Amino acid sequence: MSKLYLRLYLFAVAIMATSTILSSIAMGFVFQRDRARMLPPREALEQAREQMLLMRDLLPTDQAQQDSLLKKIALTHHWNLSRWRGGKLIQNYIGDVPDPAQTAAFFASQSEPSRWTSVQLGQDLLLIHPKPPRIGPPPTRRIEMLITPLLLTLFSLMILLIPFVQRIVKPFKHLLTSIRRVSVGNYEAPLELRAGSEFQGLADEFNHMTAQIRKTLAEKQRLIADVSHELRSPLARLRVGLELMAKKGDVPEKYFNKAVGEVEQLDALIDDLLDSSRLELRANFAPVATEMVRYLQEIFDKNQLLFAAHPLELRFVRPEREIWCEVDRDLLERACNNLFSNTLKHALPPAWIEVHLGADDGAVALSFRDSGPGIDPADCDKIFDPFYRTDDSRTRSTGGVGLGLAIVRKIIQLHRGEVWAEVPDDGLGGLQIGLRLPALLTKPGTTRQLR
Repeated sequence: MSKLYLRLYLFAVAIMATSTILSSIAMGFVFQRDRARMLPPREALEQAREQMLLMRDLLPTDQAQQDSLLKKIALTHHWNLSRWRGGKLIQNYIGDVPDPAQTAAFFASQSEPSRWTSVQLGQDLLLIHPKPPRIGPPPTRRIEMLITPLLLTLFSLMILLIPFVQRIVKPFKHLLTSIRRVSVGNYEAPLELRAGSEFQGLADEFNHMTAQIRKTLAEKQRLIADVSHELRSPLARLRVGLELMAKKGDVPEKYFNKAVGEVEQLDALIDDLLDSSRLELRANFAPVATEMVRYLQEIFDKNQLLFAAHPLELRFVRPEREIWCEVDRDLLERACNNLFSNTLKHALPPAWIEVHLGADDGAVALSFRDSGPGIDPADCDKIFDPFYRTDDSRTRSTGGVGLGLAIVRKIIQLHRGEVWAEVPDDGLGGLQIGLRLPALLTKPGTTRQLR
């Protein structure tokens, strides 16, 4: 962390130095603009006299025009300017009229006061007395000189702190994004920062933590897979023993059928656990480019006998065009079969399931809706959790252990897709499960865009 502290300190010093330099430049510009107003009194008078002498020869002969031009000159040069003839005031162009006593003394002795100067204009005399030059700033000027640099410094700091804050906040944004990914179960993407970042130590610790989590989860899934695999052998022996006992007549048929049902349910649970573990470990995941309309129709054809036995009406709504997606055909078929199985367990006669296939915004959209009793909308996010059962299906009368939809979610997530459940509000009841998978934008083997 010492490296981070040093960087922060040096960056703050650099900001202060830059702010001071910018403030000095700005104040220098302001003072340069006011330079003419800050001359010493004697220099200001001499400069005013020289300028008036230069402009005198350019004045028009008409007095009205002279008066108009002299007024503009006084305004431009910030002078108090008046015109006198024979010791009497003819015209005061702008500013205060000189003190009468000083004026009388001036015309009597022709001795100019220290803050006056004069220029002869024909029979008249122009008296020039510039406004007090700002050689020693008045109180208001002192306040202005204090506030202006302070405001400039604060403004400079505000501007210069923007990249500094962005530099500090950016790694934390990356960290927050990574934490959000971890919170939804994505432990694969590491936290990456630019080389030499002050937060590299934090990133390394975070990546080490996620690696340990991945390792722990993998070990847990391997344990589940191993235990499930080992359970199959005693279950198989138990099944054989029950069958032999039934042949000998040692077990009444009703007890035999009940025992076989329990064994079959345990066998199904083990299959689901094995599938769940394989999905967590990404074992044998092999996606291939697949045309979804034909692929789904093949899955439906394989299940026709199952649909006819219950019976269940299948409605397949599909577009006329081709839709391509990269999927693991076996896994996605397993997901569809789990959804069919879920419908068969809960659908009310006359049972039906409606499947919609479409594509939009670079994704394949697939939805399954059944004619079942539906669920509480509050349970829509929970039914994909392992071993979760809704309140009206907690008994084993419908079969299953609550892993079917959890496996569906894992399969879809493995394909970088999304899955969700919702209760339609059109009054027809049932449950609708939606899937979204990344679509292929071009047909495999061609450059033709798919629309």
